[in-house]
Amino acid sequence: MSLPVSREVLQAEVEAAKAILESWLNKIDAGIPGVDLPAAELDTDVWVHQLCGELMVVAGKCETLATVISGNTI
Repeated sequence: MSLPVSREVLQAEVEAAKAILESWLNKIDAGIPGVDLPAAELDTDVWVHQLCGELMVVAGKCETLATVISGNTI
């Protein structure tokens, strides 16, 4: 079986998703504004908005990659 993407592309996409998730793990470990750290409501809202946006990016990358690899059958 061959894949419709190269090993390099597959690895780069998974590494990119991993980097985003690792970045957020570090931010969560440092403390969530308004939960673990004192913060204005706006600071908490911005943090959550950024987290959600980047999770959507990761989800999109993973979904697209899975769709391409599966031959568009999912």
